[in-house]
Amino acid sequence: MKRTKMKWVCPGCSHHSFLAHEQALKEYAVLVAKTISNKEARDFLKVGSRHVVYRLLSAYCKGKSGSTKKARFLLEC
Repeated sequence: MKRTKMKWVCPGCSHHSFLAHEQALKEYAVLVAKTISNKEARDFLKVGSRHVVYRLLSAYCKGKSGSTKKARFLLEC
């Protein structure tokens, strides 16, 4: 799915979702690590804007450690 104007849209069937990133972050927590940085999330979710990813992570994650470039977000499972 691709992020477009506050929602995720499937390019194949045009289905849209506002919470598709939550399932992707749950899978990241299981497969890769329990914490994620903004850069890692941008690469994983294929979103270019660091501000959009920061808002998604801030709303979804349980907590944050560090600040600025070294910030890591604790993913829920």
